[in-house]
Amino acid sequence: MSGVSSVSSSDFRQIAIRTEAGKAERLFRAAVSAFCSLTRPSRREIAQLEDLTLPLFDEVSVES
Repeated sequence: MSGVSSVSSSDFRQIAIRTEAGKAERLFRAAVSAFCSLTRPSRREIAQLEDLTLPLFDEVSVES
């Protein structure tokens, strides 16, 4: 994802794990929103979305 590639999936996970409630939800929504803005996502960007969101999946609401 453009502009997000400097942050690794482990960085996202650590932020979600060690901070206040709701952070996982915001990170999840931000990753999905950034992905949706891509016109033609590459395989790498698809894999990156998976790496960023799957670890957060159980922590977010159904609405996300």
